[in-house]
Amino acid sequence: PDVQVYVEYSNEVWNPALPQGRHATEMGMKLGLADDTCKTAFEHCARLRYASYRSDQIFKLWVDVWTRLRNRLKFVLSTQTESINATHDLLSVGKYLTEIELLGISGAMRTISGVDESYISKTPSEVIELFLEGIEPAREMIRGQKALADANNLGIVVYEGGVHLIEEGTAQTGEATGAITELLIATGRSSEFEDAVGVWLDMFHVELGNEAGFGFDCDTGFWSKFGQRGMREYFDASTAGSPAAAAVH
Repeated sequence: PDVQVYVEYSNEVWNPALPQGRHATEMGMKLGLADDTCKTAFEHCARLRYASYRSDQIFKLWVDVWTRLRNRLKFVLSTQTESINATHDLLSVGKYLTEIELLGISGAMRTISGVDESYISKTPSEVIELFLEGIEPAREMIRGQKALADANNLGIVVYEGGVHLIEEGTAQTGEATGAITELLIATGRSSEFEDAVGVWLDMFHVELGNEAGFGFDCDTGFWSKFGQRGMREYFDASTAGSPAAAAVH
């Protein structure tokens, strides 16, 4: 009875490539939610503001039903982490923020630039160097998002936390370069990778403190051309033999 319930409208409503994003665009434009105060493109702003608008409606329904258990509810509005302007538009209509308590940001751990054809000639150690170089840009994004959250009296919750090593374009097309996939798998299995993931986790802790919830993508997820989202590859894999899981534990 003391378990907290985190409520969110949908996943990545800001993303026009997804059906929920396209729906939010249509509804946001229909409702006239975009105006000259937007910091992003008109349709993008309408999509973001509709996410706030619809989230507020849903959260109020939960409050009505869970009146006696209100203290167990945590309402989350997630943003496009790479864009401070997107978060500005998401949070720019105060009347839709009455129930929202937490701003959701991504905890993706990536290389400093996209994984492209140049990776064919790289070694796991070189990939890890680029993975570590991705920390500082991520730190700046987190600081910007936290400043906006603080300005709106919101806490922070991290979603999709974990390693996101995947060749550019594969998520969209399903096509990948075999040699690059094998390289990323070897990188994730490297003993050096444990320390690299640990440095990323330390950065999140320094920037967000102990109060921010951190949601890992999943505990288990095998490597493929689509990367690996889990901390270990198989359910029975040992922590010691799973570099990312060892960093967490």
